[in-house]
Amino acid sequence: MADYDELIQELGTHTITDINLHARLFYYGEESLMMVVSDETLPREKEPGQEMMERIRKSVEEEFALPCRLLLVIWEAHDEMHISCISTTGRVRALDFLNVFLWDIGLVKGNDVFSSGWITDTVLDVGIEELDLKDRLEYFKLRTHIYFKECVIIDAISYGPEHESEIRKLPVYFKKQIPWYFVRSSEITAPGNLINIRSLENESGMNITSSDDIYIMIGNQGEVYYMDRKKFESSYEPTDEILDIFAQVMAYMPEVQVLPEAGFVSIDEIARTCYPKRGCGIYARQLEGRTKVFPVYDREHYFLGKKGDFLVIRTDDISDIYIIQEKIFFQTYEKGDNIEG
Repeated sequence: MADYDELIQELGTHTITDINLHARLFYYGEESLMMVVSDETLPREKEPGQEMMERIRKSVEEEFALPCRLLLVIWEAHDEMHISCISTTGRVRALDFLNVFLWDIGLVKGNDVFSSGWITDTVLDVGIEELDLKDRLEYFKLRTHIYFKECVIIDAISYGPEHESEIRKLPVYFKKQIPWYFVRSSEITAPGNLINIRSLENESGMNITSSDDIYIMIGNQGEVYYMDRKKFESSYEPTDEILDIFAQVMAYMPEVQVLPEAGFVSIDEIARTCYPKRGCGIYARQLEGRTKVFPVYDREHYFLGKKGDFLVIRTDDISDIYIIQEKIFFQTYEKGDNIEG
């Protein structure tokens, strides 16, 4: 018996009354996951949306008296397997979770709270055969287990102090002398308002409060992140040059979302240019596998990296830990001399 069979408990059958779907229910303790699996066909017009998934989540939680922070519903539909997910925990994004099932063989759409996707039966069965699994249920069990057990979790609050000696031995890198861009958050919306920043490593975004002391940064590929005034002034030399979005070809269009009205703001029109100071560097190492980093300043969101991306730690603040995609890292950083800790 596979080790994940021992961890994924079958609770019995369950009828989803909203859509009259009869299914087998499984419980996996990691993040209180409920997995509802059915071989029945469900018409497209009855596929559960976000509101229905939330009702299903609550009904399952009440019926079995178990916490359900993450719900997965899987069903058959016209020679396809469909899957929907709703997440009420910041530690697992719905879109991120579905990608572990369909990332290379299916289609997925959604966000951090609700996502859905599908895969043809033919493609799924080929994948099952290649993995030498006995059936589709075994596939979903295995991929669920892989998501949780083959992902390294780094909590920035404790990681820095606990690993300081090995961090200080890592190679040190400095930003290349290429232009970066910045916007004061208070130039986007009045101080005190909420702004959601989406990045290449965190598509669901992180919320910040607008302030004269919070700067939003844009990298040369369009990657977006933020820092406080003290770190900005110690790391960059600002100029009055305006970002020319047409001259600077970016892989990611820099924009932020002003909350709660949820309006998107293109920040390239108000961004100015700055250049890195040589003084501040980073420690960095390449990731060996899928990794989540929960930063000090936001306990409900995470950076996500894959094998080859870089785990990055500021030399002047080892609690400031994040992830940079491999391609962007080599485009923007160069190796320097190690710093004695």
